[in-house]
Amino acid sequence: MGANMRRTIRYLNTLVIFGLVGLVHLAAAQPPSDGTLPLEKRLYILSKTYAAIPLYFAHWQGAPEFDLDSLYQEYLKKVIATNDRFQFDLLMLEFVGRLNNGHSWYSDRWLWKAQKPLGFHLTYLDHQWVVTRSLIPQLKPGDLILKIDGQDFESFFQEKKKYINASSERGARTKFPSRTFLFPEEFTLQLASGKEVRINRNTQDIRMPPRKTSGRWIEEGQIAYLKIPGFDNPAFEEKAVELVKKFRNARTLIVDVRGNGGGSTPAKLVSALQDRPYRFWSESTPLTFGLFTAYGSLYRKFGDQLPSDYRTALQMMSEFFNHSQLLWMSIYEPPDSTIFTGKIIILTDRRCASACEDFIVPFKDNKRALIVGERTMGSSGQPYIMDFYDQIS
Repeated sequence: MGANMRRTIRYLNTLVIFGLVGLVHLAAAQPPSDGTLPLEKRLYILSKTYAAIPLYFAHWQGAPEFDLDSLYQEYLKKVIATNDRFQFDLLMLEFVGRLNNGHSWYSDRWLWKAQKPLGFHLTYLDHQWVVTRSLIPQLKPGDLILKIDGQDFESFFQEKKKYINASSERGARTKFPSRTFLFPEEFTLQLASGKEVRINRNTQDIRMPPRKTSGRWIEEGQIAYLKIPGFDNPAFEEKAVELVKKFRNARTLIVDVRGNGGGSTPAKLVSALQDRPYRFWSESTPLTFGLFTAYGSLYRKFGDQLPSDYRTALQMMSEFFNHSQLLWMSIYEPPDSTIFTGKIIILTDRRCASACEDFIVPFKDNKRALIVGERTMGSSGQPYIMDFYDQIS
């Protein structure tokens, strides 16, 4: 498959259901006004999710002990037992979270829309929860949080971790503060200084500053700085390309993507900065032929009853075809829209994820840029999207 065709498929995936790389994103419908969801709709969502995972999930190496059938039966009982929308959402988050994949998740628009901001952000550093940003006067960057409502904050996180989709423990800790629905509407934080801070999300007036791409000269005509907050809005990339043109004669360009959680792969920006052949990720998709599944089923069910030579052959086929994938490697693409040819420094952190990592990979691979900062999140891909809104609203 040619580079241009693969690139086209990559971007179509951000717009339509394609399932190329086998990730699962599930978007639920708005709930009834009384905060409940009928049994048939709950069963429909869970069952469709159960059926989608074998077809579209392609990262089984991260969930080697995942027993889909057993988990489905376990969560089926729990889903039947509650008609509360919030509790159902938590069950679905937990079920999909068992895949241990940062790009496979369940999302309910109502759950996020109803949440008011915390007003601060935390980072887990050196085994401590540290305030790193705050719009609350009583909380300052650098404050250490020990307890929430008298409970050890670390144990609070451990209780909630099962609802966070992540590919690693570090990823779960990084995402935790952004999952505001896991926090009470009112709570008290106890700081290491002994100070207590009362948070009431219903009454505090938190106005988040606007996100925008910005740039400036650090040393006029020599060193330029470019800050890109995300790739979830096309305007962010468009402004970045505009600024690259402005700084095209600089000796050094610093590109700051710290805190950039991704969006759509910024191909135009990558192309504008590359002065040599480059490549993106390799890509894969599940192979779900019935015969492959049958080998495993036969071995598990009848293996002990079969002659040793046949049992050995069946076992080998079962292991070989278990969670099979089609993989095509990335290829180098020649630069065709280069704007900037000077030195590039890219600033990263643990919150750089998804399309932000798509941006970084070509520069790390071909050594076009110096990468400075923390290791990134470690989660990217183009999800298969299943939206339940029209079917059950």
